[in-house]
Amino acid sequence: MVKQTFAEAPEIFREASPQSAIRPDAPPMFLLHGTNDSLVPVESARRFAEDLRATSTSTVAYAEFPGAQHAFELFSSVRAHACAEAVERFLGVVYGRHRAALETSRPA
Repeated sequence: MVKQTFAEAPEIFREASPQSAIRPDAPPMFLLHGTNDSLVPVESARRFAEDLRATSTSTVAYAEFPGAQHAFELFSSVRAHACAEAVERFLGVVYGRHRAALETSRPA
């Protein structure tokens, strides 16, 4: 938590913002967002995903969990388990692409 206002410490807020991750060499990202998030509006997450997809050369996945709040995955629930399964699938896809790229770049 930043115990200063944006006006007092704009650089800290800029560095902490996910917007700073939007760059061509950003790593693969999977964004999961609850539609009832009261801390970060779902529209902000959608816009972030769109901006990241338009800039990054890596895989960008975005999923919304209907009715979920901020940090919904912290406690064991049906949503949390679905979240974990989705992350596992995403990592499998990203790792599979990585392995395939290694295989094609190996000298014969």
